[in-house]
Amino acid sequence: MRHLLLPAVLMLLAACGAVQSARTGSAATGPQAGDLLWRLDLSDPAHLPSGLPAGAAWVEEGPAAERCLRITVPAERAKGMAMVSIPVDVAAWRGMVVSIACQAKAEGVSQPPQPWNGVKCMLHYRSASSGDAWVNEGKVFGTFGWRQLSASASIADDASDGEIMLGMQDCSGTAWIADVRITAQAVRPRRPA
Repeated sequence: MRHLLLPAVLMLLAACGAVQSARTGSAATGPQAGDLLWRLDLSDPAHLPSGLPAGAAWVEEGPAAERCLRITVPAERAKGMAMVSIPVDVAAWRGMVVSIACQAKAEGVSQPPQPWNGVKCMLHYRSASSGDAWVNEGKVFGTFGWRQLSASASIADDASDGEIMLGMQDCSGTAWIADVRITAQAVRPRRPA
């Protein structure tokens, strides 16, 4: 009886291992839907993104008092962009559907003329075949407490020159942006080698 039970147990363990591998991804299978692909690490002050626009600062005012971006744009400077640009390598995400998300709050952010402007947590990349892609949630203005902003898009097969853009466009007020991340939403199956 023992010799019959052992193969069944081994098959069950192998099946459990395969399920775990499929859920978390591996070097062999690559990223899976739901995997975290990139996160903005603000834990080390020596490695914070530079090039902050006027009125922007890295402050410890996030949802749990962690470091975040605070940006204030006065009404007289509402036209134009006040953004931090962070380069990202989008080549590994080609062919995927990804989501960019963050936690944000706003105080007195004016309504921009176009719905795609306002408070921004945006993924931008270039594609020779389809042009520039700008991925962000629209209609983000007003006064609100911490909430998630998110948007999803397919990444072109020839995507390059990726950047995360955080800040405000064509509006005034103050916004806070924290916990910026990119997650795989759908992954094209890979052919075995």
